[in-house]
Amino acid sequence: MKKDVKKIVTKKTVVKSYSGDEVKHYLGSLSEDFQHKVSAIGEQFSSLHNDVREIKKTLNSNTEMVGKLIVDVTVIKGDIQEIKTDVKQKIDRTEFARLEKRVLAIESREYFGKTRK
Repeated sequence: MKKDVKKIVTKKTVVKSYSGDEVKHYLGSLSEDFQHKVSAIGEQFSSLHNDVREIKKTLNSNTEMVGKLIVDVTVIKGDIQEIKTDVKQKIDRTEFARLEKRVLAIESREYFGKTRK
């Protein structure tokens, strides 16, 4: 009979030591990379800030135009109301034609009536 033999493998961790110059070089690289990233973020923020400033100018301009349009529409509404009132006071063409015929009939009766006497 064979005995099962288990092998136990242990890994040795190797601790590497770095010199002061290597650490300085590595930290310098990290610092430079970080500064470039922060600079890029700053440029993006500046660009967004300029965009927001332009959008605010456009919004203010549009707000002024809308205000002027509101005033114009209010004036137009008043004018339309006045026109409606004037139109209601006037007679339409068919009614005018009827009245014209009646006046002609009355005038002709009056004219012929006086000449007969």
